[in-house]
Amino acid sequence: MGDYIAHHGVKGQRWGVRKYYDENGKLTDLGKRRYAEKEKKADFKRQKALNNQQFKQQKALNEQASQHESKRRRGRVLAAAALVAIGAAAAKGIMNNIRANKLKLAEGQSRIKMREMLQKNKLKDHP
Repeated sequence: MGDYIAHHGVKGQRWGVRKYYDENGKLTDLGKRRYAEKEKKADFKRQKALNNQQFKQQKALNEQASQHESKRRRGRVLAAAALVAIGAAAAKGIMNNIRANKLKLAEGQSRIKMREMLQKNKLKDHP
């Protein structure tokens, strides 16, 4: 046999003795505390997982609401831009109409003046 180191447990260790249970299988006070702590940790982990899931769901809902609001805002901006474009087109049409009417009015006034002049025999060669 060669020289080697072997370890066969801790001095004074009692094999097969459970600290957390009595001989009849009931939990000791130490066992009750240990399993209560384990249950608390498990509850905490379950709650954390649930909170993470709820957080993710809330984040998804907030993102959807943000996208919806963004679409609404874009729609409002487009509607306002359309109103401005329609207003500008209408104003341009009105201005063109006014110019045309002014020309017609001026033309009409000049015809009236020419008729008056013709009647007074100031101009004889006007058609």
